[in-house]
Amino acid sequence: MGKEVETENRDNDWRKIVEGGYMGIIKGSLNRIAVFGHDTILNNVIRLLVNVNTDGEEENQNADEVLVASDKFFIFKNMWKPTLEILYEKYLPGVDYEFNWIIEATPYTLTICKLTEEHFEDVELKYLMDLAKLDDNDIEHNFSKVVEDLGLKNMNLDSHLEKRLSQSTLPSTNKEKLELLFRLMNFPPLQELTLFYRRYVEKVNREHRELGVGFTTIAEVEMPKIGMSEALHYSYFQIDHEVFKKHGLKGFSINPELKQFSKQFENIRAKAHSRKDELKDDMICPCCGEKQTITLPEELLQYKLLLENTKIAEKIGFVYFNEFIDDFKNSMADRLGNFLPNLNKVNNPKIIILVEGESEEIAIPILAFRKRFVLSHNDIQVYNSKSKQKLKEDFFNFRSKYPKRKMVCFLDSDATKERDDINRVIQNEQNKYRMIFIENGTFEDLFDIKCSVEILNYLYPEKPKILVTDFDPTKDFLSNINRILYQKKKASFDKVLFARTIALRINIDSVPEPINQILDIVKDFSEPSKFIRK
Repeated sequence: MGKEVETENRDNDWRKIVEGGYMGIIKGSLNRIAVFGHDTILNNVIRLLVNVNTDGEEENQNADEVLVASDKFFIFKNMWKPTLEILYEKYLPGVDYEFNWIIEATPYTLTICKLTEEHFEDVELKYLMDLAKLDDNDIEHNFSKVVEDLGLKNMNLDSHLEKRLSQSTLPSTNKEKLELLFRLMNFPPLQELTLFYRRYVEKVNREHRELGVGFTTIAEVEMPKIGMSEALHYSYFQIDHEVFKKHGLKGFSINPELKQFSKQFENIRAKAHSRKDELKDDMICPCCGEKQTITLPEELLQYKLLLENTKIAEKIGFVYFNEFIDDFKNSMADRLGNFLPNLNKVNNPKIIILVEGESEEIAIPILAFRKRFVLSHNDIQVYNSKSKQKLKEDFFNFRSKYPKRKMVCFLDSDATKERDDINRVIQNEQNKYRMIFIENGTFEDLFDIKCSVEILNYLYPEKPKILVTDFDPTKDFLSNINRILYQKKKASFDKVLFARTIALRINIDSVPEPINQILDIVKDFSEPSKFIRK
């Protein structure tokens, strides 16, 4: 009885920590995964929630630097338990939920780790090895002791990867296993969040349909589209549909690594067959115009039932991991191609960044996205006025027509008259309008010349290479590059291509300060206030 009371009190303590900001933790975690910042999630949460007491003094800022990965994950896991429980209690009170999550080792999280391993530096493992005075030989030959000392057995993480991954995806050395385990500790319980999310959407849609029978006006109002983030999508669709079409239940059944599920495959086949009437639908023939009843293939229902069995779906995803990662790469390329143009699409923006040209219009939304701030999601648009004179004109027109709209003006160094005319107006309205002025040159001059030269040689690979010494420091970038490209490559400079490429490839910590200032301003402008209208 005493242990039960102690456990309940401990759960209440964790609940008190998260109940005021659990939605922000969910949002922050999913946003970081979306921009491949997953390796920072654990440390960011620990830094946010944990105080480390050193010699009687609390030092909140270094909590993530003091604790080892397994200790941090213990806190992380206990934080997600009340988070999921609160979600169910508040939004799905009729569903009994029990938190049994161990770690997020899935085809999706393994894919994300694989795609980013080239740029990954395992600080956690190095810290552990330094702290415990371990070397590679200790980890390889005394792994069971390392696992025990880290407390992994108490969290059911001893030999967990061996039980969960396929033979082809399991790391070959103990050090690599520990490194992967530490990386996976950063991911939130995506499968648990996905299950909650799907149940909630199904509940809302079902209630909408039921109420629509009696309250006919409800049926006239279309339900809002409730989408699913990439992380949640791939945590549910662990088997690519093309893989299912290629192998099917029959192919899965004869795979040596999946033979343990033979009985479940038969049950899925039988259940799909018994529900085949659900696959019937009526249609009007486009040729003759007659109404016909068609029956869709049972395989569609088999696929759905297979996805719902997350344990089997996960294992199939690992066994056919190469196909999973290929599908992810292909779809990611398609999504990126569709996503980038939409970064700056906003209907009736609340905040506008006025710029002189297409280069700024292209680059700023991409740089903001890479800094984990999507302008369009915050009703912010970069507006291309196409000249300094038109920018000034647009500012005064928008100020008159849309008095509530906030604006940031971004001008090149030759626009001193336009800058001064706008500044005279906005000097007492800094809460709505700001000016960022490039002191020397144009947008392209903001970037470090070494970085710009790297981008130029990437875009124009033909020899001879462009060198930093080719640039005359007394002239601006555009004057230099037009001359250099003509002399060395017999080519002309594509400003827009350069802007897009440097925005995508520059070290995100090297973004020019004026652009950082713009993003900081619009972030402040976009933050909702509690009482006072901004």
